[in-house]
Amino acid sequence: MLIIGLAQQKGGVGKSTTAINLATTAEAAGVRAAILDMDHQQGTCTNWANRRKERHKLETPVVLKPLPVRLEATLEQLRKQGIQVVFIDLPGKSAPIVGIGLQHAHLVLIPSRPKAGDLEASLDPARTGVSMGKPYCYLMNIIPSSPFSTRAEQVAKALREAGHDVATQPIVQRMSIADATSAGLGVNEMGGDDNATKEFAALVAWIVTKAKELGHEQAVA
Repeated sequence: MLIIGLAQQKGGVGKSTTAINLATTAEAAGVRAAILDMDHQQGTCTNWANRRKERHKLETPVVLKPLPVRLEATLEQLRKQGIQVVFIDLPGKSAPIVGIGLQHAHLVLIPSRPKAGDLEASLDPARTGVSMGKPYCYLMNIIPSSPFSTRAEQVAKALREAGHDVATQPIVQRMSIADATSAGLGVNEMGGDDNATKEFAALVAWIVTKAKELGHEQAVA
């Protein structure tokens, strides 16, 4: 079972939305996915799951909101249930639960807009990951549609030159993603935006490739 921790000290960078769409995209590809909503104050993923069940009678991907002391037991339970990939949505602030969540992650994904404030706030989870020996990578996220490519590519290049890993697939800011989340769906399920669907599919493919590089080739097979 592959465990991805989504961490960023700054709020508003799209951690929860990314976790939701990665999970629904993975499920659509036949990979059993779960989300652990550890951002108890916001509860974005939990609220999304509630809307999903009420409006669409859908109960996958699995979304749970465990207490920190139950995190390890919850992960073991998901493993026994045959879940192949877990996305841990961590709070957008410096808190003990972030460290607890990262302890269990095989890969730390750091969503960041191509802005100085986001990158500065990302230093804490990056350093925490390094101190724990956890591989991490940046995700250029919520990128303005124009001129997104130049700005995002420049920031990604600077990060790589500084020795940081960066996901090859950025995620562009689109209302379709927000609308799908509000409806209790993933953007791939909502329909009407093939570009957003393709971006998340490419990001899932990149994560699978990364998992193989890290020695977790069987986790999402």
